[in-house]
Amino acid sequence: MEFKSTIWREPLIHFLLIGALIFAIDRFLVPEQKELIIVDQDSIEFLIEKRQNLELNTLSELEIDNLIAAYIDDEILYREAYRRGLNVGDSRMRHNMILKMRGLLISEVALPTNEQLQTYYKANLAKYTTPELLETQHLFFSDQSRVPKSLLAALQSHQEVPIKGDFHRPSLGQETLQGTKGELTDLFGFDAAKALVETQSDDWMGPFVSNQGIHFVRKLRSIPPETAPYEDIEGYLRMDWELTEARKLIQLELANVRNNYEIVIER
Repeated sequence: MEFKSTIWREPLIHFLLIGALIFAIDRFLVPEQKELIIVDQDSIEFLIEKRQNLELNTLSELEIDNLIAAYIDDEILYREAYRRGLNVGDSRMRHNMILKMRGLLISEVALPTNEQLQTYYKANLAKYTTPELLETQHLFFSDQSRVPKSLLAALQSHQEVPIKGDFHRPSLGQETLQGTKGELTDLFGFDAAKALVETQSDDWMGPFVSNQGIHFVRKLRSIPPETAPYEDIEGYLRMDWELTEARKLIQLELANVRNNYEIVIER
């Protein structure tokens, strides 16, 4: 008893007990510090410019939001990969660590059964269906001064007589081509594409002005959508199914660890 009471009177023991008490209070009462992820305006502008240069198209607000969300997902995966030591011996660290982290999660996807593939195919028929195509003829002139007088009347009355226009870079000089509604808009401009979609006639129409020049267009025929048979794309379906399941696992993992991060978007 005397030995025990001597120990409790030691200042060092008091110091250790007070330290343990402070640690316990800090552990349970002070909220856990989250790792900070900042997406600043410069980073956002870089992401937007990189994507727009790749797709040659202006991004919508929704597409920008999705771009930022994808960047945040990658940043979380990168930090989680680093936390798990996947950076060891890797020179292209960030890119490869994200791929390793995705691969680690994807490896958990089981092979689909035939029933699962059939269900996936029926639920995603639009993905395996070609869009409606319009087959068109097109004459292009770089400016109004190069358009022959009464060209439209000549085209409508002498459709079999070829009349040459200028070289049109997006259509690579082709006078007859097939395209979706969106592709026709990119090629000929909104007004010409809208007229092609809405017309029931095969007469020449124009002139339509785009930021590239002057267009005369004619709809030859509509090619309806066509769905690929299950048997023809079973191999692709298997890959698509596995990718879809992998994305689910990745999103589940992201949801599990996202609370470990404080995310600030300076937009």
